[in-house]
Amino acid sequence: MKTIVTVCLCLLIAVAARADFQMPESVYRMDRLEEAKTAAKHNGSAITIIFTHEKTSCSLCKTASLKAAATLGVKTVVVYVNADNEWRKVPAAAQNALSSPEAGRFVPKTIITDSDMTKVFAIVPYADGDEYDRLLQAALKKLPDGAEKSDVKSK
Repeated sequence: MKTIVTVCLCLLIAVAARADFQMPESVYRMDRLEEAKTAAKHNGSAITIIFTHEKTSCSLCKTASLKAAATLGVKTVVVYVNADNEWRKVPAAAQNALSSPEAGRFVPKTIITDSDMTKVFAIVPYADGDEYDRLLQAALKKLPDGAEKSDVKSK
C-alpha cells in the first residue's frame, strides 16, 4: 500500500511539473497580436515580447517569464510567444532581436519594440535572481518618451 501511494504521489508531481503555466490576463497571446499593436498605438506604449516555452518543467523559466510580464507590463503592452510553435508568427525585426547573441541562449528571451514592431528598444536575456531584476529595470529605462504607459488590459 505504501508503495502505491508513493508511486501515485510521484506521478502527480511529475504531471503537475510538466503542466502549462498561465500568463496574467493582461498579457496578449500571438493570435491577438494585431489587437496588442492597436492597444499600444492607442496608449503610446511599446510592446514587450516574451518568448518562452508554454509546456515546461523548468520552474526558473516559468518564474522569469512571469516576472518579465509583471515588471514590463506596467509600462508596455505584453505579448506572449510560445517558443514551441509560434516562431513564424513573430515579425521580422522581433525575430532578428530574439535570435541575436544579445538575447542569450536560454528562454525566456524578452524584447521591447515600438508599437509597429519594427524598432527594438531593448533586449533582455534570461539571467538568474537579482541580475534578471536589474536587466528588466534597465530595459524600462531604454523606453523613449511617450512609449511608457500602458493601462489596457486584454480579455
